[in-house]
Amino acid sequence: EERDEREGNEGGRGGESLAPSPSTSSMSGSPVMVLEYRLRPTWRAIFGVALPSSSMNVAPPLLTTGQSALLGHSGGAIALASYGSVSTAISLAARVSSFLCDASSAKVGTAIGERNWAKLADAIQTGIAYAMALGLATVMILSAL
Repeated sequence: EERDEREGNEGGRGGESLAPSPSTSSMSGSPVMVLEYRLRPTWRAIFGVALPSSSMNVAPPLLTTGQSALLGHSGGAIALASYGSVSTAISLAARVSSFLCDASSAKVGTAIGERNWAKLADAIQTGIAYAMALGLATVMILSAL
């Protein structure tokens, strides 16, 4: 039982476990005991996360293929060409603007971590302004199609 607790097996229930792993490091020549906690996921936990995310990556191309097939069968060449150009433009706009979420999250997280509320307000206002400008530009470009 001591081995199970040390390895984080918790009676064989599976899932993720935090297991202490002692190591030594030297500070000024004297050894110091440092406990490093490592996350040891099981295969069940890995597949529990990987399978849904994989299906989310497969769904959009499958749906686009289905929509293209339906339009090609019932709508003709002009409908298919229109759908293809608009779909490609929307996909490009989404990929180009996806940086906004990542950059905003990093700035907001940093400001909260520093407890700098003025910086937080500035990051939020800047993110909203950029999102509105990017949205307006995207609408104008898609309207031109």
